[in-house]
Amino acid sequence: MIEYNAAGARVATRPMWLLALVVFALGPFYRIYWVWRTNSDLNDFAAAQQGADGKPVIDVAPGAAATWMALALPGWFLLTFGALPWSPSFAPERIGGADSSLAEHLTFTVIGIAFVVPALLSLIRTRGRIRAARRLAGLAPDTRWTGLPFLVSLLFELVAVPVWLFAAQHSLNDLWGRYPLLLDEDLHGEFAPPSTRAAAIAARPALHEARLERIAAEMDQPRARPWVAIGFFVLCLGMFVFQVTQYGFFPDDEADIRAVGAYASDLDGAWWRFWVANVLHGSVSHLVGNMSLWLLVAIMVERVVGAWRMVLLVVAGAAGTSSGMWISAPHSVALGASGVLFACFGFAVLLDPRARRPIGRFGWALTIIGLTLSTFAPGIASGGHVGGLVAGLVVGLLVRLVWRTSATAAPALIGWPAPDAVDRTAPLAPDRELPVEARLQHLMERRNAQQLTDVEYERLRTALLMRG
Repeated sequence: MIEYNAAGARVATRPMWLLALVVFALGPFYRIYWVWRTNSDLNDFAAAQQGADGKPVIDVAPGAAATWMALALPGWFLLTFGALPWSPSFAPERIGGADSSLAEHLTFTVIGIAFVVPALLSLIRTRGRIRAARRLAGLAPDTRWTGLPFLVSLLFELVAVPVWLFAAQHSLNDLWGRYPLLLDEDLHGEFAPPSTRAAAIAARPALHEARLERIAAEMDQPRARPWVAIGFFVLCLGMFVFQVTQYGFFPDDEADIRAVGAYASDLDGAWWRFWVANVLHGSVSHLVGNMSLWLLVAIMVERVVGAWRMVLLVVAGAAGTSSGMWISAPHSVALGASGVLFACFGFAVLLDPRARRPIGRFGWALTIIGLTLSTFAPGIASGGHVGGLVAGLVVGLLVRLVWRTSATAAPALIGWPAPDAVDRTAPLAPDRELPVEARLQHLMERRNAQQLTDVEYERLRTALLMRG
């Protein structure tokens, strides 16, 4: 977590790879904290701003938002494990005994909805507050993930996958990252020892330049449209729709799984199972879990290495997955895209083995989590996962040593829209890039308005003059 000083508010960004680890470790409890902290940051950020009617631009009670998220937990439990007919656990004896009536099922459904809907509405309002804060900072209100995709991502809550959280955090990171880092002198103020304050002020120019270099490096990354990653997602989705129309949502036994097209060591001449099993899934949660991670990581990978290398990765990952199953569990049947997903993890690790960029941190974090689950969780084809991971590492080694990406190819790639420039006339737009004279005048105005004490004014003025 990195803290910034956003117009006098102490706010924090959270790297996506770290967010994935925390969500995996703490589950829904972290979402409650995230909602509270995010709304608190937004509230502090806009506290000094008022609309034409004299009311705050962003008006929020962080505690209430977190409370709605907490109340949603029993609501999701009632809906997912008790009341929805499509759930595999839908059975009268699971709720109120063998004699449960339709009225009892409807009661559980209504109670669950009454708990869940306010939480969803609260998340939509939180998204609106993020959009308002971005406007205050002079940015476009939405990123490519927080428009309509954010509303669609709320549906993933049905299978406990908080896609919305990553979309919202991406928008917040883009917002807070445009403000200065919160350094030691900001944290401690006049109570800091003189040596600590002097060291922090002296380090400002180097930190500022390092941050500008990091932003430039991220902006220079190839931004090809990830057609292969999206195409694989559409293929898996289409195959699942076909499965449901032919065999229903939940294959019950090994014969049904074989009929769907799962991989088995005795292919009986059906060689296509070797490949097709990698785009089939056994349930809605299986599909959503794999595809949400796929879109998260595969799009990032393809935008760095391009389409043809991504095609090689998908093909090699499918072959490695089925081969790993044949070696480790020759008498088992298996299906799912998780092996190809592990190939993507391994590929990301080889692209950035020291985890200096988000792609490497994602790769390492998800590889460790995935291998841990494969080892200890029941019913998971660990051999297929390891086979896919090895295939991804091999392809990554090939790309690093032989089929390297061309640094000159980036300008020719069709890119996503560039990040929006900051509107410097917005009320809370960061003034980091203004001339020093303008910033000094701004500090003088804040002191005259008694928004800064004399000590704070002198400290910030010294920091600006030393930065030059």
